[in-house]
Amino acid sequence: AAIKAAKCLWNINQSLEAIEFLKKSITHNPENLSTYVLLVDYHTRRYNFVEAKKILNQALRFHKADNYEILKTQALIELRKGNFKSAEAYAMRSQKIYSTDAETNKILAESYLARGLVRDAFQAAIRAIELDALNPEVQIVYAKVLHIYQNSNSAISYLTNLIKQNQFPTDYKLAIASI
Repeated sequence: AAIKAAKCLWNINQSLEAIEFLKKSITHNPENLSTYVLLVDYHTRRYNFVEAKKILNQALRFHKADNYEILKTQALIELRKGNFKSAEAYAMRSQKIYSTDAETNKILAESYLARGLVRDAFQAAIRAIELDALNPEVQIVYAKVLHIYQNSNSAISYLTNLIKQNQFPTDYKLAIASI
């Protein structure tokens, strides 16, 4: 319930309250890894990387360092910090443990794209879509890669088709605007 409440609070721009709910959830159930992952995600979105790293270290008390979720979360921290090579390394380690995670492939695509490895980014983005075609974030990353790999018209056309057939038109419209 605390995770759902935190997500709702985050969606209505009550980020501090969302973070507090997640901290309370960790206090009551310190072994729930998804709470740590979401809390790290929220801290990195606020560019609070020091706190995100502390939260991830807390999770390591209850979970192994070679857990794919821990590695994926570390990759997310590095990606948002702008350390793309390190993000790629963590994502690759996570992918070796659990190869069918769409989020890991999305992180890989973003880090490859930031490093200028367009072919690798394209392959990772396609793999992410194969694994989770309904995830708008995955679709948007693919469109960004498509923009660089082919051209802006193909990316805009792709997103326009998604707008016609999906329930997340706002996300896709924002992606078109950024392209």
